[in-house]
Amino acid sequence: MLRSLYIENIAIIEKASLDFERGFTVLSGETGAGKSIIIDAINGIMGGRTSRELIRTNAKKAVVIAEFTDMSAEVVMKLNEHGIELADGKLIIQRDMLADGKNNCKINGRPCTTQSLKDIAKYLITIHGQHDGGMLLDEETHIDYLDSFARNTEIFDTYTREYEELLRQNRRIKGLSMSIRQREERIERLNKDIEYLEKLSPKKGEFEDLTNLRKLLMGISSVNDAVVYLETSLENDDGGIMATLYTAQEKLKKAEKYNSDIVKIIEKLTEAISALEDARGYSDDVRNALDSYSMSYEEVEERLELYEKASKRFDSSEGELYLIKDNLQKELESLMYDSNEDIGALKEKYVLQRNITLQAAQNLRKSREEASRILKTTIENELSYLDMKNARIEVEILNSGEGEQIKFTKKGIDSVRFLLSANKGEGFKALSKIASGGELSRIMLAIKNVLSKNELVETMIFDEVDTGVSGRAANKVGEKLWNIAREKQVLCITHLPQIAVFADSHYMVAKETANDVTLTHAEKLGEEGKIKEIARLTGGRDITNTTMESAKEMIALAEKYKMN
Repeated sequence: MLRSLYIENIAIIEKASLDFERGFTVLSGETGAGKSIIIDAINGIMGGRTSRELIRTNAKKAVVIAEFTDMSAEVVMKLNEHGIELADGKLIIQRDMLADGKNNCKINGRPCTTQSLKDIAKYLITIHGQHDGGMLLDEETHIDYLDSFARNTEIFDTYTREYEELLRQNRRIKGLSMSIRQREERIERLNKDIEYLEKLSPKKGEFEDLTNLRKLLMGISSVNDAVVYLETSLENDDGGIMATLYTAQEKLKKAEKYNSDIVKIIEKLTEAISALEDARGYSDDVRNALDSYSMSYEEVEERLELYEKASKRFDSSEGELYLIKDNLQKELESLMYDSNEDIGALKEKYVLQRNITLQAAQNLRKSREEASRILKTTIENELSYLDMKNARIEVEILNSGEGEQIKFTKKGIDSVRFLLSANKGEGFKALSKIASGGELSRIMLAIKNVLSKNELVETMIFDEVDTGVSGRAANKVGEKLWNIAREKQVLCITHLPQIAVFADSHYMVAKETANDVTLTHAEKLGEEGKIKEIARLTGGRDITNTTMESAKEMIALAEKYKMN
């Protein structure tokens, strides 16, 4: 489990130390206070991509140190396989991010690479972000969810070996089918293509990132104007909208004793103020992001143009270019290999290998079909608990073809997609067609909970996965996260009081400005502090006796649930 986290000079965090316990830990605070920075820091010690913009202004480097203890025997064994031994039962990971873009990483004091951090992180922590629900809309990911649940790694590895051998034999046949001149021309072409791709150095996800960045940079002026207008409308020298609403709120509170119906107006006004405060906080995030772009619009355009030219050259989508070089290299090696093999005999071997590969693919499909039936029932049970009692899930497994038309891919001969019927009487449809934001959040939580039972990882982090969830459904999400925390260590960033009340321990993240410097700190809350924070989450900026009593009641109900 993650025992402690030390952060230094990351964004608006000068120094922060957080100690974690088993169970369910909640981190809450105003929008823009720095909660996401803590996730960025954890992502850094997991070997994730970082940016020099993360380093605090005028600091030479940023530091993140994480300590893990009480790891299971299975996790310790996996660490040992990577040559990592614990020191007094502890695993300490440190990552220094320097202003020149370099990184220094250490595991138990010994230097390592960011790749090493990635390799071991999958046994330590998983982070489920607020955008994971959107990933469910990408049906290409559904087969990965099913395979993870099926735990069919051995069957999958067997198929992969046979598939790679089938590709190798196919390349040999093509190579032997060429004349000497054709082979020489192809080798020359392959060398040029490989050199071209080495210069381009395409990376997974880079084209999509650049496309999104171009869109942002194109509208940077409009975005800035809109955000500035919002901020000056809400708060200005004359007071602005917020000042007017605060005054109205105070006047209504004074008048409340004369007319009990006014309390309804106060409740709605408090909700409106809270929403506007959130909007003001999000505008800060947007403005800060405008200053953090590492490339200019011209640089992005130039890089995208290179991708587009390469896409035409290799007749491939820009997002798949990073895969092509390896295939070209294998083909080149096949052509360079001097062989006197008989092409007829090689074709016979190919037919035999195709049958072997097909059998391996069918074994893989069988494991998926068996797992899909269990996964369907398990997810539906989870959704019922999360207040989607009438929801039904269908795990659809489709063939890529029949007989000679079967198409082999890296993932077998199947395609998988999850279908949803959210209400009684509705047919099954693609998630992208019918699922709302709140439904996606709960479906993802259900899937993550089901899959986590098969994972070695002991710490699960949920970063605002309650998007679109409120009321009774939010209560159910809080209960579910607390239940998961009976077996795993769970850390959750949330704005919802219905979730925060279930915390076994609670941190409040806040920022303050002094001497023109903004700093973020994290405070572990005691009983009284937790009540005040729940009251703030419930009622917004002004904490009243009513919101305090409401917070106490919500916490008491959560504690009663825990006792059952």
